Amino acid sequence: MLVSKPLQVLLFGILGAISAFSAPTKPVVNLGYTEYQGFPTAQGNIDFLGIRYAAPPTGDLRFRAPQAPEAVDGIQLADKQPNICPQAWFGLSPSSPWRTSANKTTSSSLAKRGFEVPPPSEDCLFLNVAVPGSELKESSKRPVVVWFHGGGYVSGSASWPGFAPGGVYDADEIVKLSNDNAIVVLIQYRLGLHGFLAGKGVKKDGALNAGLLDQQFALQWVQKHISKFGGDPGRVTIWGQSAGGGAVLQHLIANGGQTKPALFQNAILNSAYAGPQYRYDERIPEAVFSEVVTRTGCASARNKLQCLRNVDSKVLSEVQAAVASIGFYGTFVFGPVVDGTVIQDAPLEALHQKKINKANVLTVTNSDEGSLFTNSELVLDSEDYIAQLFPTFPNGQLKTAAAHYTGLGSKTEQATLIMGESLYVCPTYTLLRSLGNRGYKGHFAVPPATHGADVAYYFPSSLEGGPPFKDPQFIATFAGALLDFAVTHSPNAARQGSLLPAWPRWSEANRKEMVFNRTDDSPAISVVDSLPALQERCRYWDTVAQFTGQ
Repeated sequence: MLVSKPLQVLLFGILGAISAFSAPTKPVVNLGYTEYQGFPTAQGNIDFLGIRYAAPPTGDLRFRAPQAPEAVDGIQLADKQPNICPQAWFGLSPSSPWRTSANKTTSSSLAKRGFEVPPPSEDCLFLNVAVPGSELKESSKRPVVVWFHGGGYVSGSASWPGFAPGGVYDADEIVKLSNDNAIVVLIQYRLGLHGFLAGKGVKKDGALNAGLLDQQFALQWVQKHISKFGGDPGRVTIWGQSAGGGAVLQHLIANGGQTKPALFQNAILNSAYAGPQYRYDERIPEAVFSEVVTRTGCASARNKLQCLRNVDSKVLSEVQAAVASIGFYGTFVFGPVVDGTVIQDAPLEALHQKKINKANVLTVTNSDEGSLFTNSELVLDSEDYIAQLFPTFPNGQLKTAAAHYTGLGSKTEQATLIMGESLYVCPTYTLLRSLGNRGYKGHFAVPPATHGADVAYYFPSSLEGGPPFKDPQFIATFAGALLDFAVTHSPNAARQGSLLPAWPRWSEANRKEMVFNRTDDSPAISVVDSLPALQERCRYWDTVAQFTGQ
């Protein structure tokens, strides 16, 4: 049967529409150095997995600042999770090997944690991008959320509740929580000795704080390229939990608070870790460097850092894990240092001097930040515990510090409070005080409210079975407020389904914070005063930052 030409045109149009509907587009983004093809997801978004943002930090680039990736011809498929960076763990020893000038260490074995994750590799400087909707629109100008995973600067994987293996989270979950308003970027950065080896030798022939430089390089990548995905480089929120929250703090104080051009406008810190952060050439960073070169057979080399560059990657990862384990239980051997350039002052000192990059800030801490990092079988009195936790704390000051925890439960309970408050909770209040009245303070209290328990409410797939408290209104209120802050600069966006009362800014004159809790099967969300006794203890820790190294 013959069909008229107008009817042919109509039929071809209908078939084309059906084809377009049944076969979602796989858009290609040209980044200049190569092209990446994304893919549609079951959530109705477009994902780009494993975008290389920097050259592999291997060979002569090991322990150096990140470099631009080489140009690659052809279209790269961005449909698989990239390799994760080499992982380690926190300290497992009953005492700190650096309490005195002696560098004697004890050996420990790391527990094996079986997760189906991409294999660790030094070639790990990749990022994932999730874009709302089924097509890219460069004209969208959507806000951008950049996520830094936690893990104590040594690991992205954990068996803790709420932590995803390898730091590999599902960006689509954040896109969904943003009501399809935000583009989400998840980055990987060098960990452990690969990213945070310090000492005079590293300063001379490498890069201090390489892991932080990776993050900064990724943020610069966002500034240069995110518009090609429909993102607005002028509306960037950096967000992290645990060491990821600590990394956000590092970027808030980076470059003496004068980072130019600005890399972000908003900052969210969940359970931000602020551990001891020594100057790169002080005794403890140098002792860690000596431990690494001794265990790798590089101690007698004329150029020890170049010798480390020639060490087999597998051997180096094994040494990383071994050295990480010798620290006092629950502490992290590797982490940022004061390098004099990007990080010019220890974080609390920078906050005291108000050397802070301008940003809107929202912080959340959990009711129990410390128990995950304390060993109930290791019973120490508070003085001894503080001495092991902070190796540079003067002996003459230990009794005064411990007195703040007298009567607050058993020795183990006191240790848990000291760990959680000194390293996670109190630095958050120091940050808030430095901001005047420009920050919001949240408190996550849904039992057990341990460190990391909040993550499953904004990354549900990070915990098998999802968050324990599955009330939709609670999730819309808690996780929704964080995403509303990222999208609108304020948590008070009157989101549909939210129970959030007006969330006031925190200030010294108005110490108000939002508590997220439950009563039986119902959400319990309210504004409360910051606890006076906790504030008193935090004031103390703030005054002794020169002793703790923070």
